[in-house]
Amino acid sequence: MLELWTDGGVIQVNPSPVGLVWSWVLIEDGKLSACDWGKLTPEEIGMPTCSNNNAELYAAVRGLEYMEDCSAFTWYTDSQVTIRRLTERTKMKGVPEWLALRTKALRRDWNVVLVAGHPTKAELKAGKANRNGHMVSKWNKLVDELCGRAKG
Repeated sequence: MLELWTDGGVIQVNPSPVGLVWSWVLIEDGKLSACDWGKLTPEEIGMPTCSNNNAELYAAVRGLEYMEDCSAFTWYTDSQVTIRRLTERTKMKGVPEWLALRTKALRRDWNVVLVAGHPTKAELKAGKANRNGHMVSKWNKLVDELCGRAKG
C-alpha cells in the first residue's frame, strides 16, 4: 500500500514577500519510504509574492511527479483548491505559468483524500479533526513539520 502526503505553506504572511515552503512524503506499507521538502522565493517562482495555494500546488506537483511511474497509490492533501486544479479544468488564476503547465500535464482522476490540516494531538489520537471531521494522520503532521524545517 502506497500513500503520498503533500503540504505547502508560506513564510510569515499570506501572500508572502519572503517565500513558500513545500513537502511530500511517500509511505509504503506504513513506513516512510521517501520524502522531499524545500523553499522557494518569489523571485524563483516569478511572482511578486508567494501564496499558500501556490505552495500547496507546488508540493503536490513535486510529489505526483515523483510518483509518475506508479499508478496504484492514494494521495492525501489538505487543499481542496489543489485537488480541483489537479483533477478538473479549474482556472489557474494567480499560478505562475511554469507551474500551471506542470499541473495541467498531471491532471487526471487521482485517488485522492482531503484531510484536515495541522492536526492537534487530540485529533491525531482520535484519527479525525474535530473542526471538520476529515481524517488526520501522523503523516500529515510529518509534512507540516517538514514545511517548518524548510522555513529554517
